[in-house]
Amino acid sequence: MARKNRKQEEIIHDSHERSKKYGVTRDQQYPSLLLSEQEKAVLLDENRDLIRVAGPFLDMLYNFLEGSGFIILLTDKNGCILSITGDPEPVTAAAGLNMVVGAYMNEMSIGTNAMGTALSENSPVQVSASEHFITAYHRWTCSAAPVHDDAGNIIGTVNLTGGRELVHPHTLGLVVAAVTAIENQLKNLKNEYRLKESARYISQVMDSLSLAVMSVSEDGLITSANKMAHKLLKYQNGMLSGKAIDGCIPDYKKLLQAIHEPGIMLDEDTQIITSSGPESFSLNAYPITRPDGKIEGMVISFREMKRVYKTVNKYTGMHARYTFEDLIGESDELRRVTEYAKTVSDSPSTVLITGESGTGKEVIAQSMHNHSARASNGFVALNCGAIPAT
Repeated sequence: MARKNRKQEEIIHDSHERSKKYGVTRDQQYPSLLLSEQEKAVLLDENRDLIRVAGPFLDMLYNFLEGSGFIILLTDKNGCILSITGDPEPVTAAAGLNMVVGAYMNEMSIGTNAMGTALSENSPVQVSASEHFITAYHRWTCSAAPVHDDAGNIIGTVNLTGGRELVHPHTLGLVVAAVTAIENQLKNLKNEYRLKESARYISQVMDSLSLAVMSVSEDGLITSANKMAHKLLKYQNGMLSGKAIDGCIPDYKKLLQAIHEPGIMLDEDTQIITSSGPESFSLNAYPITRPDGKIEGMVISFREMKRVYKTVNKYTGMHARYTFEDLIGESDELRRVTEYAKTVSDSPSTVLITGESGTGKEVIAQSMHNHSARASNGFVALNCGAIPAT
C-alpha cells in the first residue's frame, strides 16, 4: 500500500511540475484551450467512431451511477471533451468552469486533472481534491483511464467526476471496466470493417468473372450469386439469394450426393431451369467443408454450352471460317450448287459432298455450317481420305 501511495505521490508531483512549466496558474478557472463551433464540428466528425462505440457503455455506466452526483466525460486523444453525461447539478457546475464539449482537459490547458494526467502517464489515474493543480478543481474527485486502439495508440479517455467526498478506489475500477469494454468493441468494429471490406473485394472479383458462380448452403438455399449467374438464369441482380437451388437445378440432391464421393464435379452437362425455361449448361461443383470434414454446402459454377463450344473452337481450331460469300465464280453450275447448299444447310439430314481433290468440298461444308442455325457451335473437319482402309 505504501508503495502505491508513493507512486501516486510521484505522479501528482510530476504532473504539478509539468503544469507550472506549461504556465498554468493556481487561480486559473477555465481551460485555456476551447474550440470554436466550427472546429468542434470537425472534431466530433473525426471521432465519430469512438463516440458511437463508447456511447452505449457510458450510458450503461450512468444508469448505474444516476443520482449519485457523478458526471461522465469522454475526450479525444488530446484531452478535448467529446461528450458529457451526468446528473444535472454537477453538469451545471462543470459548465460553470467551462468543462464543456470542445474544451481541452489536458495538463497544458488546465493543469493536473485525471483526464490530462491519464494521457501524460498513459495509465488509469485518480486525482482528488488538492491533488488537482488549480484551486477551482479542489471540489472534485476525478477518475480517468486512456482508451487505446488495436495498435496500442491512445485515442481518448473516459473520466468519472464527482464531489471530493465521493472519492473511492472502486470509482477508478468502474472507469477501467468501461474502457476495457469500449476497447473490445472498437476491435470488433475494426474486424467487422475488415470482413466487410474483404467481402466487398471478393464480390467485385466474382462479378468480374465471365463464369456464373453461386454458393449454396447445406439446406439447399442460394446464399450468394454473382452477376453472371443472375444474367444466365435471367434474374435481376440480388434476386437469387435465399431461393431454393432445386428450383434451378432439379437434380441438386444427386449433385450433392455426387460431391460427397469424389469431392469435385467438373464439366457436367446439366439442364438448369432459368426464369424462361430449361437450358443446357456446363457445370462444376466444389464442396464447402468444415474443419471436421463435414460438407455444409457447395460452390457451383456454370457456363452456357455454346460458350464452351466457342472456347473449344478457339483453342482447337475447330471452327468454320468460310461463308458462301467466299465462293468465287459466277457459272450457272456453281450458282445451282450454292443455292441448293443454302437450302439444305438447316436440314437435320446427313449431306454428302463429292468432288475431286481441291475443288472446294470443305469450303462448301464450312459455308453450309455458317449459314445454318448451328453456326455458333463447333465445326469439325475430318479428312476421310486420310483414314486407312483397315
